[in-house]
Amino acid sequence: MREGVPIHKAMITAACERFRPIMMITLAAVLGMLPLAVGRGIGAEMRNGVGIASVGGILISGVLTLVVMPILFDMFTRKNGRHGDNDKR
Repeated sequence: MREGVPIHKAMITAACERFRPIMMITLAAVLGMLPLAVGRGIGAEMRNGVGIASVGGILISGVLTLVVMPILFDMFTRKNGRHGDNDKR
């Protein structure tokens, strides 16, 4: 945006550039928690709930980061509901 790129285009470019790192971190964390979530053995029933909650939270946060945050940013930076008005900030 500092370089004069329209806000909407800058947002889309940033989301595309950050997609891979966010997906890699989310996938690594989910795969790391899966043994805790689906573990079988002595005392596993006590830990499965924590693992399932952790996996679900990590997945939801990844979706929020990749989808919801760019949408909210776009909604709050618009003027008069059109993208063309954001170009001259």
